[in-house]
Amino acid sequence: MKNLSKKDRGCIGLKLSSINPLFYGMWQSFEPMVFDEEAESAELEIVNNNFRIVANPYFWKNCGETKKLFIICHEMCHVLFGHWLINPNR
Repeated sequence: MKNLSKKDRGCIGLKLSSINPLFYGMWQSFEPMVFDEEAESAELEIVNNNFRIVANPYFWKNCGETKKLFIICHEMCHVLFGHWLINPNR
């Protein structure tokens, strides 16, 4: 797994703050984003009792800036709406 660079993390944080300060705060509090070839596209996981976004590096590379921000906000909405609490067997 490879981490998102600190520079890219900061740039994404600034863009998220212009979308909504809540997303910026979540971005700052999440574990740093990582890339994993085993991820299908992008997903949310819990690590160190915290959330982290994991993306397939090839998928991520082919996304434009707007789509990348959408994906991050989408994954954060799973946390906001408590979707990670839902029993996957239901």
